[in-house]
Amino acid sequence: MAAVIRHTRSIYAAGALVRATFDDIIPAAESGCERTVVLQREFRILLGLARHWFESLKADLANWQQRVRSGEVDFTSEREDDFKGALRAWIDLVNLMSEKFDLFHKNGLFLAKPRNMGLLQSNSKEVENLLNSWHSPEWEVANMRTVKWNKDQSQYLLEKLGRN
Repeated sequence: MAAVIRHTRSIYAAGALVRATFDDIIPAAESGCERTVVLQREFRILLGLARHWFESLKADLANWQQRVRSGEVDFTSEREDDFKGALRAWIDLVNLMSEKFDLFHKNGLFLAKPRNMGLLQSNSKEVENLLNSWHSPEWEVANMRTVKWNKDQSQYLLEKLGRN
């Protein structure tokens, strides 16, 4: 899953870009609207990228889990850790973007529509819940039913087989 590692690297690079671009410096009124418009455009682009990474990671994770469950690929804890790392990096990016959004908003500048930022924050909560309730696909099997263990029946079968 080189795609997951590429996503993770891109997410970390985006975080560095957010730190460098939105470095807590609010554009002064005399600097004109040009700087403000550029900041807003760059933030909207980063929001779009974050949404894209979210959808892509979610789809890649679901695909990998399904392939492990079906036996098409073997489970490896390294690949699982790659997914967890990518999801945590994405949450960190969204938290950083939320901090910058709030900081600029308190100083009278909307970097993006609050609705778009709120959608990203709700996606972040979804990812946090996913990580908190993580179940390795190694232990899941598709289309299998469980049967309640019956000691008496096992004893009966052992006696029939002569393995008392």
